Amino acid sequence: MSTSIAFLSGKGGSGKTTLALSMANLLCKCGIKTLLIDCDMSTNGATYFYESQLVDRSHGEQTKLLSFSAILSGEDFSLAPSIFEISPNLAFIPSVSEFSDHHLSVTVENNNRNVERTIHNFLYWVQSRYDVILFDCQAGYTDILPVLLPLMDVDLFVLEADSISASSMRSLHLKIGKSLGRARLYQVFNKATQEEFEIYSKIVGTFFTNIGTLLFDWKIRQAFSRAQVPDLEYTSAKFGADLCDICKIIFPDKPIKRKLDSFSDSLSYRELKEKHKAIEDNLYKFARKSSFSKFLPLSLSVVSLYVAVMSVALPNWFDIYIPGIENMMTVVMALTSVILVYSVWVESDSFQEKRKTRQKYERELREIDRELEKMASKLSRNSSDNEDGILQTKSPKNNRMTP
Repeated sequence: MSTSIAFLSGKGGSGKTTLALSMANLLCKCGIKTLLIDCDMSTNGATYFYESQLVDRSHGEQTKLLSFSAILSGEDFSLAPSIFEISPNLAFIPSVSEFSDHHLSVTVENNNRNVERTIHNFLYWVQSRYDVILFDCQAGYTDILPVLLPLMDVDLFVLEADSISASSMRSLHLKIGKSLGRARLYQVFNKATQEEFEIYSKIVGTFFTNIGTLLFDWKIRQAFSRAQVPDLEYTSAKFGADLCDICKIIFPDKPIKRKLDSFSDSLSYRELKEKHKAIEDNLYKFARKSSFSKFLPLSLSVVSLYVAVMSVALPNWFDIYIPGIENMMTVVMALTSVILVYSVWVESDSFQEKRKTRQKYERELREIDRELEKMASKLSRNSSDNEDGILQTKSPKNNRMTP
């Protein structure tokens, strides 16, 4: 059966929309059929990310795309309007089909139709087509929440790690407490610093069960400023891995969890590959540095030995050019002996340290190679198990349908 999730926050700026977009993208990459709905009729946050694609699509086709404002207005979503397909496993319903005074003014209050029944029927309609339905709600309290929240399977509250977010979440909870229904209630601390992460990751929960703390990632911020959905595999793999762990808690169903595990394994495999390359680079730099450090004392030893031999073998030759240098030759020979002994001692001592360091790098490489081999085999098995890429969605329960 499909899972419906509402993304909520007490105030704007908590990263709720970015989190919803990222989760939709992650589920899509896992081969899970996902529908993302922008319910924010105020800022149209998620719609902003796909605005250019929506404009091109609406101009290129005669069929009008389905929007959330059209659903609230009571349009027959099962007939003419089509849902915008971003990829084979990801669909999107914008808040409005176009930015105009007429479309932006649609609310629950001025809608004469039975909005509650419309939402019921719409949810029943999409549940048979998608494994996961994500509702990106407007920050704070809106009139749509008492209608929407009783139908949700999961309510995910997004907070920042500060007292303002906690206060606004407390205010929101007081307003929607009676409308939460039977949904599982979770919270996530978002955009935490490293210091805040150490504190907030240990919090079990406040109003709701805490299932994760996400570190602030400037790459996520950069993607948001450019209206780009963050790449969770390459540019923000750490964020993707943490978000995947959160999804494993939200989705206990075995088919979805198996696909999430496969995605986690692919991220871990890529991380190990990067670690393997880093160690190889360090080993190469270490070998070059060792060669240079070995060359310097050896050169000094050779020069010193040459001077000592010449002073003993040809003392008169030195007197021809520098009279009275015999006493100085004795000093030179003594210094030469000291340098030679020191060079041999340093080389013998550092050689052992260098050998241990090299052996450590080589041992780490062998361990990573074994892990990579195991993970490659595991990923191959998972790929064969999930080669269809699409979950079989069961029919929704009858109690979802409004009579």
